[in-house]
Amino acid sequence: YMKKAIWVLNVDNYRPDICAHTVPTIKNFADKINAEFYTIDKRKFHSFPATAEKLQIYELGKQYDVNVLIDADILISPALHDVTKNTISNPGLVSVMQVFPIPETFPYNYIFDRLPLVKSRNIVTKVGPSANFVVTTKWSHDLWNTDVSVPELQNPFRVDEYVLSYNLARYGYSLDIFGNPYHSEIFHAEVSSNPSDDDLDKILKKKEEWLLN
Repeated sequence: YMKKAIWVLNVDNYRPDICAHTVPTIKNFADKINAEFYTIDKRKFHSFPATAEKLQIYELGKQYDVNVLIDADILISPALHDVTKNTISNPGLVSVMQVFPIPETFPYNYIFDRLPLVKSRNIVTKVGPSANFVVTTKWSHDLWNTDVSVPELQNPFRVDEYVLSYNLARYGYSLDIFGNPYHSEIFHAEVSSNPSDDDLDKILKKKEEWLLN
């Protein structure tokens, strides 16, 4: 029996209009895969933007065999399969919904040379794990390790992705991108912190498409 936990970051009451629709679907997914559900709602890393609080999973998730981070603005279809299965059966694997090109995003660090090459927008480039839907196991838990020196970033809100990318390279974990075949079952609204009717409309339309209450 594998102890699983799903973590959602929601500090400062982030977009309650959106979370009222998305979070229940994440909770349902947690029930479906027999995972405990938690909200990270307290700040710990005050000198960084709120996205850094996702890294609390390093301490909070140590007792679990599987930890899953899901962004609060992600809507999940009841049809989504258990995305943790492949990760569990492959020690040292990290599974993510999306990746991003490292050279376009962060200052050069030799450690990033160890990251996997992926074809992105017709270019082969080093990629890091997007911090919106991430699955780790006890064998890859150091992905969340906060013992990382973070340089000045062009976009400070990507501090979480810098740390995850650094640790992926540092510990030599392999990367599995599970999202591409399942985008029809995972809808990331990618909303801004500023309320917008468009954001809510996107969620409601997708719920209607999936026939969710």
